[in-house]
Amino acid sequence: MARLLLLTALLVFAVLPQPSGAARQHFGGVWRQIHSNAGECRTCRLDIRQMGPSLAIIANNGWSATGEAGDAGNADLARGSGRWRPNTRATYAGSPFEIRLVLNDDYLHMTMHVAAREGGRRTIRAIFERATTSGT
Repeated sequence: MARLLLLTALLVFAVLPQPSGAARQHFGGVWRQIHSNAGECRTCRLDIRQMGPSLAIIANNGWSATGEAGDAGNADLARGSGRWRPNTRATYAGSPFEIRLVLNDDYLHMTMHVAAREGGRRTIRAIFERATTSGT
């Protein structure tokens, strides 16, 4: 009888829905840029801190953002907004932006729509991979 109860409990847990990606906190960590339409940057990194679905995104090249994972019911999609620091690159200094992050296998795809000073918007696209502990 005890074996039957144990087997039943194991089967119930096996068929229950697993936590969403946002609950697994898979956006969190340090990401290294490997491609961007704004130019190569071997030292560009994102430090994403995740608490449940909430994200704090800090880039080492002058911008930061906040966002929410699990947008539109997709655990691999996050959206948010942020701003470039006022004392950074003249092109974007102080500019607000909207950001979209998509996890695709082991890569993080970023799309940033920056409000241009002269009006209009500029779209920056970049691809990141998880940084390793060896500094790469």
